[in-house]
Amino acid sequence: SNNNRDEPNRDASLLERYEAHVRSGEITRDPHQIRVLHELERLRLECLAYLDRIDSSAAVNAAPSTNDDEAWSFGRLFSLTPSWSHPVIAADNLSGPSLAPPKGIYLHGGPGCGKTHLMNVFYDSLSS
Repeated sequence: SNNNRDEPNRDASLLERYEAHVRSGEITRDPHQIRVLHELERLRLECLAYLDRIDSSAAVNAAPSTNDDEAWSFGRLFSLTPSWSHPVIAADNLSGPSLAPPKGIYLHGGPGCGKTHLMNVFYDSLSS
């Protein structure tokens, strides 16, 4: 990662983050990557909305408190803990919108096409 890069603010879209990497010279703009970014942005917004629903349900349903700072964060989406043990999803009397997690995206392509870089941009946007 280039420390001189003009880092976008934490609310920046994936395309804005990607363009910052292009401006820094770290990568070259690629139309295929930009198409993928649009799908990843859709998924990013779905993940953020999902986390908001979990937080809302936790507050409404008085989910067990925890000392784990990561308990209600993006990290829970990719946790190795089975979903049946997630305190919010396992609650019997949930109210509000569906708590079904967003469906993911399968990326494939040859070596060097930018899959890892795009996923780093995606992950960084959710963990900042």
